[in-house]
Amino acid sequence: MTLADYLDDCELGLLEALPKGRKKMTNKDIDELIATEVMGWEKREAYFQMYKNEYWFDGNERIIVAVFWHPSTNIAHAWQVVEKMRDKGYVFIIQNPVLNWHCEIGINNIWFEAEDHETSLAICKAALWWIGDNDKEGLEVV
Repeated sequence: MTLADYLDDCELGLLEALPKGRKKMTNKDIDELIATEVMGWEKREAYFQMYKNEYWFDGNERIIVAVFWHPSTNIAHAWQVVEKMRDKGYVFIIQNPVLNWHCEIGINNIWFEAEDHETSLAICKAALWWIGDNDKEGLEVV
């Protein structure tokens, strides 16, 4: 699934019926988009004893095994996303007002926000909104 598909799903509200033939975005899809679009990693494959293994390569000879990196469900991995974007000058506000976690990402007075019952998923949703559509202000992901 592509970043454009993710943004389309968000505009549909993810709760409405998706167009025929479209599947709902999975956490694995979100993890892959975060790895490629936000972290800037490249997906590669290696074979070990006839088994195919996928891993993320960050360009500096650092290898992250794909099956073990899940920012949509693991807060430590989601925090790597926060750190990567903070290094580029983005500001994060993460709070839990009542029921859902709320994440805002901003730079140069442009803000994107997302919320979810899981902190890590709220961070990923906001990051994908920012990367995929950073010319709009105040978009909300459900």
